[in-house]
Amino acid sequence: MWIATGEKILLKLAALLLSVLMIIQLLFIKDTTRHYVSRIDKLEGETVARNSPLYAVQPLTVSEKSEAMAVSPLKSLRESRVIVLRLIRPQTSPYIYATVNGQSVGDFARGDLKFAIYDGDYIEIDANYFDGQAQLIVSVPNSELVAPMDGLVIDVQDRRSVPIGRVKFK
Repeated sequence: MWIATGEKILLKLAALLLSVLMIIQLLFIKDTTRHYVSRIDKLEGETVARNSPLYAVQPLTVSEKSEAMAVSPLKSLRESRVIVLRLIRPQTSPYIYATVNGQSVGDFARGDLKFAIYDGDYIEIDANYFDGQAQLIVSVPNSELVAPMDGLVIDVQDRRSVPIGRVKFK
């Protein structure tokens, strides 16, 4: 007799838990309620990129480096902008590099470097193989960026990496 009563209680409990699970899953459909229900969504995706600082306290360190930087099909569909970095002093140097998200995009052997960037990218200057002082200026065609600002002057000291910061579109 207690087995039949226990079975009824377990069936009702299972139905109740299944209903609660369905309601919670339905709450995840809307972004507004998902923000309050899930702790993980607060740490993932665009929200982190939007709330991140526009400048860096320390240079970005990347533990994995690939030899060839392939552009993924999804990244090629993203909206991009062009940024130009010009070396002022010295006028050219093959020992100073610009990196985006830890990947080298080129050196300043010709004096300037023009490349595509995406919203949320992290730009820094790598002068680890350069002895002396250098000065660069950031040029943003059509002033299409909030950060880094057009006309930003960057001073580089002996053998250091200098962060320019995170890219933010207007």
